[in-house]
Amino acid sequence: MNIAIIPYEKELLDEPEHCPLYRKLKAHYAGSDINWRMLSEFQDWKSVDYFVFCNFYYLWGIGILKEINRLHMRNRVIFCMMEPETVHFYHAKRFIPFIKKFTDCIITWNRNLIDGKTVFFTLFHSWQVQEEKRGIYQPKRFDERKLICNISGNKKSNHPNELYSERRKVIEYFEKNHSDDFDLYGIGWDKRKYKNYKGRCESKEEIYQNYRFALCLENEKNVPGYITEKIMDCISDGIVPIYMGATDITDYIPQDCFIPYDQFGTLEELYSYLKEMDERHYSAYLQAHMRFIDEKRYEDFTAEAWSANVLMAIRQFTPNGPMYTGKQWFFMLDLWHKIYILLHRAHVIGVLGELRRRLR
Repeated sequence: MNIAIIPYEKELLDEPEHCPLYRKLKAHYAGSDINWRMLSEFQDWKSVDYFVFCNFYYLWGIGILKEINRLHMRNRVIFCMMEPETVHFYHAKRFIPFIKKFTDCIITWNRNLIDGKTVFFTLFHSWQVQEEKRGIYQPKRFDERKLICNISGNKKSNHPNELYSERRKVIEYFEKNHSDDFDLYGIGWDKRKYKNYKGRCESKEEIYQNYRFALCLENEKNVPGYITEKIMDCISDGIVPIYMGATDITDYIPQDCFIPYDQFGTLEELYSYLKEMDERHYSAYLQAHMRFIDEKRYEDFTAEAWSANVLMAIRQFTPNGPMYTGKQWFFMLDLWHKIYILLHRAHVIGVLGELRRRLR
């Protein structure tokens, strides 16, 4: 079976070895009859049994989808809806009927969307979990570490459950009140406005070893099952996450592995808790991380587990749609994508979100 990966970023098509998902699946399935490869490695697309889209709403992804459609291979397309609608409106339940114009198989973490016929379950894509770190990670000494950092992009949304604004609230609090204990990394931050901004993040592992705690707010709150690489990176990199997001987080990750953000009434209470924590208490969190890494539940967040869920969906779904999607649906897909990009460039979505919060 030949399975083509269409990654999140276009650049990875030409540099597949830079894609953690590709590396892991290529190694894991070596010698088997299941051949996971980057789409660019297939000279003849008709030799592909399934096209797995990790993303499809960028223009280059839509272009690939159009070519697959031209070859009348629509029934071999699998879409992975791995983000909430906070990130993109295509991930909302109301858009499922539209997405089904382009595929008969959708993979998602959102159990509210699953029907067992065309929409199937998998946990989030925590493909960055490194098995070579299992049981051998040695963090820096407690007294060598700065208090807290945040690694994230500066994003905006008008969704009522978005956590982008909460993230900025925490960042601005620390910059104003405890700037000596805090650093900020990621893309989209204005260094003139955020004085603690240290630049882009090239390696979370390198950055995290210098801090005790990491702000770990998901993109969206109050959604069961939405557990991203954010908290898994913290656990595998030896830093204690301050977490907010999935309502059922403890069904997947033990409570003693993280600090619940919403247990504090104020940010000053949070700061005092972190600042007053001694090394013995702190080490208990890291020990909990190592116990979790040795548990079976940890494996549920690996690329191998994700791929197993994709293969299960392939076995269970029955292609029942047309071999070809009409041009009018691609026209709609192009149009909505361009409108979305224009709104983002004009910062309309962020402005609407701020207005909505003020009116609540």
